Amino acid sequence: MARPFARTQSVALPAMSGGLGACSLGAALTLYLGLKGGGYDVVVRSQIGIAVWWMVVLGVVTGLSPGHRLSRVSRIALGLFAALAVWTATSSLWSESSERSVLEAGRLATYLGVLVLATSICSRDRVRPLLGGVASGVVVIAGLAAVSRLHPAWSPGDAGVTREFLPSARSRLAFPINYWNGLAALLALGLPLVVGFAATGRSLVVRCAATAAIPLLGLCWYLTLSRGGALSIAAACTVLLVLTPRRAGAALILAVGGAGSAILIAGVAQRPALGSGAQSLLARHQGDELLILLLVVCAGVALLRLGAGLAADHELLPRLSGPRTRVRNLIATVAVGGVIGAALVTGVPSGAADRWKTFKNPQVGEVLVENRTAARFTSASGNGRYQFWRSAADGFESRPLIGVGAGAFEFWWARHATLPGFVRNAHSLYFETLAETGAVGLCLLLMFFASVFGGGLRNLRRAEGEHRALLAAALAGCAAFCVSSAVDWVWQIAVLPVGFLLLAAALCAGPGPVGARFEGPGRLSRMGLTLTALVAMALLAITLSGAVTLRDSQAAARRGDVPRALASATVSARLQPYAAAPAVQRALVLELHGSLAEAAASARRAQRREPTNWRAAYVLARIETRRGRVRQALDALRRARALNLNSTAIR
Repeated sequence: MARPFARTQSVALPAMSGGLGACSLGAALTLYLGLKGGGYDVVVRSQIGIAVWWMVVLGVVTGLSPGHRLSRVSRIALGLFAALAVWTATSSLWSESSERSVLEAGRLATYLGVLVLATSICSRDRVRPLLGGVASGVVVIAGLAAVSRLHPAWSPGDAGVTREFLPSARSRLAFPINYWNGLAALLALGLPLVVGFAATGRSLVVRCAATAAIPLLGLCWYLTLSRGGALSIAAACTVLLVLTPRRAGAALILAVGGAGSAILIAGVAQRPALGSGAQSLLARHQGDELLILLLVVCAGVALLRLGAGLAADHELLPRLSGPRTRVRNLIATVAVGGVIGAALVTGVPSGAADRWKTFKNPQVGEVLVENRTAARFTSASGNGRYQFWRSAADGFESRPLIGVGAGAFEFWWARHATLPGFVRNAHSLYFETLAETGAVGLCLLLMFFASVFGGGLRNLRRAEGEHRALLAAALAGCAAFCVSSAVDWVWQIAVLPVGFLLLAAALCAGPGPVGARFEGPGRLSRMGLTLTALVAMALLAITLSGAVTLRDSQAAARRGDVPRALASATVSARLQPYAAAPAVQRALVLELHGSLAEAAASARRAQRREPTNWRAAYVLARIETRRGRVRQALDALRRARALNLNSTAIR
């Protein structure tokens, strides 16, 4: 008896595996997450995860996905990432915060769903449309970011949300990601893709449009004032020039795009009101001027690419003489020489020791006014990163194998902080993974990255022509993400890891449909994938519902609707019996209601669930004070202070 849904993949444009589907997936995920604050919010992230897993189930049930055999590298990468997700979820058993660990497991479930869907759609002949979708999404986000600074009246009303909470960072472009370093990291991930399409686009229009986008990306990066973004862009360009088979073309495109970027950057430097992010009439006037300059520069760069393309089509351009190896070596030598020369000019070798001392000194970044201007590009201040990484290493040493629990670095830092202020992430994916999930978690993460780069390099060696150039661009984008992950908390900004996973799917893609020889996955594979999807969606539904009901309770409390606030907090607590936040919220609402005994009991329940969370102890101290239980209040306050050493709120 024939298996249900078993079929050959001979449909001309199957919905789940066609080029249009791959392009739409890349563009839709990048744009939606980018426009939703980068997907940092648990509600946005969980909604995407549920939608992605539903698409996976739909593809399996209808037999439309996967429409090709998954390559061995894809299966290895999927297995390693699934193992990382399972290990993250398992860490809730010993974590300092089961609630945070479950949230991190939900994050990994969303990312795993994206990887599963992308690998099932992207065969070797769908690499171009998938990468094109990601590149298009990044360019659109860059355009919106530029408009939010140059002509704020055209941008959404929340373009200044970061400015409201961090006035000192007003000069740094953050919209729509709401974090300047996150925006710069996204630009770095997309830049090599744009360069790749500028060099290998199948039509001259695509090549010109991609070339015109490079100055836009350069301008947006400069406005972020992100040094981490500069490192990521440098890494991406280096990897691209080393791996692409068309080094001369890529180098020329980068040079032309870089020249256009330099013109725009000079224009910003001559308009200090615009560069400072001020909302004055002068800044608006300067923004209008630079907007015109941006259009002129992008058009000029596109015309140069058009002329070069027409000349190449008519064989009017001179060819570099000599063997291809000699030409490649010449370009590589020039690139390396340029990097070394820049390092010598800026005094990097001679001042390395001093710059390292500056990096370790967190006060340098706090006192320098230049930290909010372009002069920060020459600063070596780590803004506390050395202290964060050191604390993460100490957390690893406390539990080398299993870590303190996924998502629990915030509580570890609060107890061992060497700097004042609130810190949730270690500002490095690798250090944070090491501290939270131990050596096992870091090994799984690094093995996953190794499988992606190893598989990508293997496919790169076997590829030819335009396909090889696109794989080189994807590898460069992945390298940019890995560099960004080393120095900032980009893993928590969903649009960035999702973009990386889409590129990973392209790098590991296997051959396309093979007609009657491929009948789709077997019954056991389909059942296993469906079961995985159902488990992931159940987990995401719990985290989503818990977050929504908790926020509903908080909103009702602000309105003074205590019954609604209490009901929503109770629902959230029932949905997440392991979580402390709903219990704390319930305690606060009961305090408003005047039920102090019940409020104290709820606060103690939160303490039992998260013994290292200072918030529950602080709330309990306040409630016990209102009850007149002075000794219990002092005990709770001492505990809160011990759990949050540098907080000024509980001193």
